[in-house]
Amino acid sequence: MSQPADRSEETKKKLLVAARDLIVAKGWSSASIRGIAAQAGVNLALINYHFGGKKNLLAAMLDTAVARITEDYTPADVGADLGAFVAEATRVSPRLAGDPNVRVLVAAMTEAVHDPDIAAVVRRNLDALRAQLAQVIRASGIPEAQVAPLSTLLAAFLDGIMLHVILDPDTDVQGVAALIGRWDAPGSTSRDSRPAS
Repeated sequence: MSQPADRSEETKKKLLVAARDLIVAKGWSSASIRGIAAQAGVNLALINYHFGGKKNLLAAMLDTAVARITEDYTPADVGADLGAFVAEATRVSPRLAGDPNVRVLVAAMTEAVHDPDIAAVVRRNLDALRAQLAQVIRASGIPEAQVAPLSTLLAAFLDGIMLHVILDPDTDVQGVAALIGRWDAPGSTSRDSRPAS
């Protein structure tokens, strides 16, 4: 990559990180284009140049945050064991609590109630999460008619655990993960679906 292209990518990254960090530190309403540019240490006009405006910058920032969360925290090596997948995803939630990418996603979910543009970005990313969960659910032998509802339930569960850990770092995540690790979804035949007593 040439030096101008390198600088251009570096500027884009600075703007994405600045937008994320500003929202995490001060809330969604603090994300003015002036504030973002100042936080990034770049000229205000570069937001329009690189992203076409604040709306596109924030959408790109959320997409980047979700991509990082997925890359950093997606459970590996659990095969078709749905309980193991959810248990492992639950176990990593304490690490998620301090991650600025997770915190900005939580802020975006709250802001999405009031902002249809942010809602569209959050919805798109939730669809991707549900699709990822659906792959694991299908691989575990769950009947197709239950895949979509179960992927929605599990996505909501993971969002909820994440929120609980952010708000209460003393949440017993390991206890939840142990319980979930013994659970099989309805329709699965691999193990007894009743939690151990």
